[in-house]
Amino acid sequence: MVLNAKRSDNTALLVLFIFNSMTFLSHVTFIRLAKEWPSLMESWNFVEKRMQYGRIRVNVRRKCKFIAIVFVLVRTVHLITRQLYYITTISKSASTLTEGLKYYFNKVFLYSYIFRIFGYDPYRAVIVLIVSYVSAFGYLFVDIVIILICLSFSLRLIQLKSKIKLLIKDKIRNKVLWKSLRTEHFYLCKLCASINDKLGNLILLSYATNLYLIIIDWFGAARIERSFLKKAHYSMSIIIDTSKLIAVSWYAASVHEENNNVFKCLLSIPSFLYNLEIERFTNQAIFMKCVISGKKLFTITRGTIFKIAGALVTYELVVLQFNTKLIPNYDDEIHYSGTGFNNSFHQSAG
Repeated sequence: MVLNAKRSDNTALLVLFIFNSMTFLSHVTFIRLAKEWPSLMESWNFVEKRMQYGRIRVNVRRKCKFIAIVFVLVRTVHLITRQLYYITTISKSASTLTEGLKYYFNKVFLYSYIFRIFGYDPYRAVIVLIVSYVSAFGYLFVDIVIILICLSFSLRLIQLKSKIKLLIKDKIRNKVLWKSLRTEHFYLCKLCASINDKLGNLILLSYATNLYLIIIDWFGAARIERSFLKKAHYSMSIIIDTSKLIAVSWYAASVHEENNNVFKCLLSIPSFLYNLEIERFTNQAIFMKCVISGKKLFTITRGTIFKIAGALVTYELVVLQFNTKLIPNYDDEIHYSGTGFNNSFHQSAG
């Protein structure tokens, strides 16, 4: 049992270290992004002014607010239900509320090592609890920022596509109008390159965090000796983290998808409308593409979603295969939760 507790301790410290590292990197990345944000918004504002005519039938502000609110509410409900589960579990063994809270912050809480070093104090517990919730929402806003920016940018590509279709429908051969659309596409490509440069670190962090959390959740859910309620918590975590990963991939891939739609519209132009500007526009669309990437290490397309699904299946098969070897059957509990970290192995170790 002591050997199991040591293994549990090492695993808990590793999960805690990785979680704190990801939280720290998310804050550092946001600080760097804040410094570069005025430059990005200046480029975006320039494109917006050039494309101010030809409105699209989508309320961008309302859609962005809806996505952000849904993400925050789902994460909030997830954290609250998990904390209520911990409180319910602790209340069964604690005789008083004070004793239960003390046990929670000393044994169950993610940052319990702080109280083991400096001692438990209610005021200190409240401050650390607030910091833990800020950390828990830190990496959530990484996904929200990526989704909102990709959504807004893809709508500009939709706007450009609608203008091309309008010129084709009205059979307009005016070179000045086609040159104007080609120029808009050029500036959109430049803006996309700027987005990739400024958001590359956020994209890498988002994929690394979500993939890691999904694997950890599956790793915990694969344990045989676990109650139904605990499995339900793991299942909820898997669904939320997987949904976030799919949402980020879907909205980021929509940029590449809409860029392809623009190119398809150019290829559909009838021959009698063809002119020099349309030919230049087509060549430009071939060699200058709008696609979101993670620091040029990978590009995000619709196929990326299936590649991620395949990678997750591979990783989880490895986890399921070696689960009984990596974690022997014992009653100790290790669970990452964002603001909760059940590590009752301290009792067994003692």
